[in-house]
Order: sequence, then C-alpha cells, then structure tokens
Amino acid sequence: MKRVLFAGLMVMALMACGQEKPKRQVIVEQGPAQIAFDETLYEFGARQYDSEAVRHDFTFVNKGSLPLVIQKIVTTCGCLKVDYPKEPVQSGEEGVIHVTLDMSDVPKGYLKRTISVYSNATNLPEVRLCLTGTVLYPEGTY
Repeated sequence: MKRVLFAGLMVMALMACGQEKPKRQVIVEQGPAQIAFDETLYEFGARQYDSEAVRHDFTFVNKGSLPLVIQKIVTTCGCLKVDYPKEPVQSGEEGVIHVTLDMSDVPKGYLKRTISVYSNATNLPEVRLCLTGTVLYPEGTY
C-alpha cells in the first residue's frame, strides 16, 4: 500500500515538473494598442567605474486589442545599448527591452540615464525608462 501511494506521489511530482510556467493574466481592452511596463526605473546600486556592464530587461505588455509597434528609442548617452522588438507586439503579448550600460564610459558619482520609448500606444506614446546608481572610482583618480 505504501509503495502504491509513493509511486502515485512520484508520478504527480514528475508531471508537475514538466509543466510550463503559466502565462501572465492580461486584461485586454478593446481599442488601440496600450503599453504597460512592469517597472520604469532600475536602480543598480554602487558599481566601480570600468566594471562589468550593467544589464537590465524592462518587460512590457500590450493591453490593447491592436498590435503595438515600437517606433523608435532614444537614449541620453552613447554608453547605453538597447535591443527591442522590431516586430509588432500582438494584443495581450509581452515584449522585452534589453538595456546594457557600459561602465567604462561614465562619470564618477550619481548617475541617471534615460531611454525614451516611442510607440503607437495611445495611453503612453512616449515612456521614459531610467537606470540610476552610483559610479565609484578608485582612490586618487578622476
């Protein structure tokens, strides 16, 4: 009896491990594309100048019923590299904007860099994403 119970529990555990992560529940509104970000600010803390690049993904969802198109992205600094979906993001689907901050080309002290995202979303045709933190230099430099 214990073996049957144990075997049944093992089968259920294996089935649970094979399941995919459930998709986010998105409430879609009828009408034009609408963009909603999980976050628009990423604080990376204190980092050494010329250290490994700061990388962050900003996730968004199209809450409208029409496709969302990112038309252009503008950054405040050449130290930022941005990769974003070039194809339309369909209704209810997620998209990701990948941001990389090159730490070898930034000044000492408090740092704020902005990425402006322009799209066909009627609720937010321009969204500003920010990376903030402090850049530390070795003693006696800069």
